[in-house]
Amino acid sequence: AMARSQQHQVSMDMPSAEGAEGGPYKELGPPGALGLPGGEEGAGKSQEQGGGERIEEAVVFGVRTDQVELLAQMLRREEASNIALVAVHLKPDVQQSFLEALPSELRTAVLLKLGEVRFVEPDMILSLKDEIERRLQGAVGGTRKILEVMERSGPLERRRILHELEAKYPPMAQNVRSKILLPEDLVHLDDREFSLLVSSIGSEDWAAALWELPEEFKERVRGLLTEGAWKIVEQRMNVGRPPEARIDKAQQKILEIVHALVEEGKMNPPTPMGVGSLGVL
Repeated sequence: AMARSQQHQVSMDMPSAEGAEGGPYKELGPPGALGLPGGEEGAGKSQEQGGGERIEEAVVFGVRTDQVELLAQMLRREEASNIALVAVHLKPDVQQSFLEALPSELRTAVLLKLGEVRFVEPDMILSLKDEIERRLQGAVGGTRKILEVMERSGPLERRRILHELEAKYPPMAQNVRSKILLPEDLVHLDDREFSLLVSSIGSEDWAAALWELPEEFKERVRGLLTEGAWKIVEQRMNVGRPPEARIDKAQQKILEIVHALVEEGKMNPPTPMGVGSLGVL
């Protein structure tokens, strides 16, 4: 029965900056022609010791945590059984990150396949290991590179990048947005945390930052400031819109204070919202 197991073809594609029809991805060379029969989880390679005794060594794919997202993109069109075959040969911490990087429905299907017992030739596992490691080593770009650029940018530039991504590549925009914190995300802090934030920012900075924040955010700030402090904010805003650099600096200061409060244990890490939450440009 094992010998008659149906062969599967594993094809993997990588992200590309040039883009391709239907999205920002294109095939990186021909698919790996790796026939995969149904296989036992944890299949390993055999080696001989003295006296002809054969022992099994567990095969661990050399995938780093920072390569997880690329791996998920490589395998996103594969059958759940093939993805499970890869997942089971990852280091525990990498495996956890990899599964979290998969869409929820696909992740569930992969977990179900992980629970099935299959049998795979050791040489097939080694071939798959070599192919994945080779492709990851030669991969460039990816969401991580976008995040690195955005982390060096101010809030206004982050929004512009996200708007452009949303217009051209919505799935990538959603992925990036889920990892990038913007000031408008802070409106969902609980009362204690939001009050702590408001008291940590001066009226002058609020008067600049609120120009590019939703009305809901402004009203919540207003409700926590004293009447005198809010009048100062209003007076400064009535003078006119400050330069973009001033708005950006004030919003960046808000994010830096939030980061400091999280580091001090006074606030839980805020959660970035979806693409639809982007502020006004």
